[in-house]
Amino acid sequence: MLACLRTPGFRSSRWLVPLVVCASATPASAVDNLLTNRGFEDTTEPADGIFGDGWGAFGAADFNAFFGANGHASLFPDQPENTGGIFQAGITATPGATYQFDLLNTRIEANFDADLRFGLEFYLSDDTTKIAETLAPIDADTRLALPNVDGDGGVNAAVFSMKGTAPSGAAFVRPIVLYDNVQSTASSQENVFVFDSFLSEVPTPGGNLLKNPGFEDIDGDGNLGNTWGSFGTTGFNDFFTGNGHASLFADTVGNAGGLFQQAILATPGTEYTFELTDVRIEDNWDADLTFGLEFYGGDDFNKLGESLVVADTSTPGDGLSFDVSGTAPAGTVYVRPVVLFDNVNGAYLEQPLANLFIFDASLSEAVTGIVGDYDASGQVEQADLDFVLQNWGDTDVSDVTGWVNFPNGDPFDGLVDQNELDGVLLNWGDTTVPEFSGATVPEPSAWVALSAGLFCRRWRRG
Repeated sequence: MLACLRTPGFRSSRWLVPLVVCASATPASAVDNLLTNRGFEDTTEPADGIFGDGWGAFGAADFNAFFGANGHASLFPDQPENTGGIFQAGITATPGATYQFDLLNTRIEANFDADLRFGLEFYLSDDTTKIAETLAPIDADTRLALPNVDGDGGVNAAVFSMKGTAPSGAAFVRPIVLYDNVQSTASSQENVFVFDSFLSEVPTPGGNLLKNPGFEDIDGDGNLGNTWGSFGTTGFNDFFTGNGHASLFADTVGNAGGLFQQAILATPGTEYTFELTDVRIEDNWDADLTFGLEFYGGDDFNKLGESLVVADTSTPGDGLSFDVSGTAPAGTVYVRPVVLFDNVNGAYLEQPLANLFIFDASLSEAVTGIVGDYDASGQVEQADLDFVLQNWGDTDVSDVTGWVNFPNGDPFDGLVDQNELDGVLLNWGDTTVPEFSGATVPEPSAWVALSAGLFCRRWRRG
């Protein structure tokens, strides 16, 4: 845990409770899509009629728009000898960084019968010499367990995600989808179509996992809220001076709805926090607002658990914040942030100023580690003491290599001082202390020795 400051004014679960403000506040920036053409569109200007700009294809794979002129990648395993795939080259990678590749909207037809894989390849600086790959299979036989199965037995809007870490020497990361081992015998309804994709660098713990926290139009197609889904009387708008936001319309009796974001990979046993960081509640709002986290299995539709709260929205205003945390249960593969509203007050009909708007949100994985283990070696030891002493009095160490457990810098008060020293002294030698509070004070001999060392080192520095 991080040491946090509590201030008045946070509303959750219909009670007024202190707001917890941590030094390592979650960044508001979005997860960037590293793909140059996520939807396989014809992006040349003027349009040349060729889809999939920026992508390469091989074998019996191509880019088309025969589904209502909706650009997509087409994989054709409708002939026994067919194989193929798609890829995108030239995406700069950082060794040690983890990347996530999502197929956000996939159609698998009823008679598909081939091996389908997707994942990441890592290349040297020539973008030609492959040094590693991480590929994940897609089990097409599970398609009937997925939602949106059509009358022909095919599945629409399926989501698949995977992660891979760039090895030493990697200069480029290449997303790839490929298929082979076709078993069919030239019948219809045997193909796979990918309509939308996403490649991003995975944030470190404490970073914002949302691909679009501000509900903006991030692909420039005129539609706000990309990567979010909504239902009922909920939508995405920018009628507040061009500021993209999610709109919950509780201005008519019977209205209900919500929003959610899929394809966020999670780890069982890990704690996640979902924050609504900038909320506007209008004067006549009178409905139940529920928000929180849902945890899903590998199909992103088999819900295993949830952590939801009803927010106290009785006081209107701008810039309001709410948050909720939950731990992923066993079997979790995806975490889904969700906001819901219902039970609109039937005492009024179509009142103005009765809506709620969310301008920014954040989903983060909790920062973990042993307080005092600043080099993340697994033990609080001399190197951690040296780290504190060498940075004593500094107000920003976010760019110092080794400040691992607290990636946003000083975790306590914005200054490397007695707090950080106490993190070392109180946990000296420990390998299992999960948090600062309740830590065991070292034996007097160790405390004296460390304090003496501090005195000498500070004197030499000065």
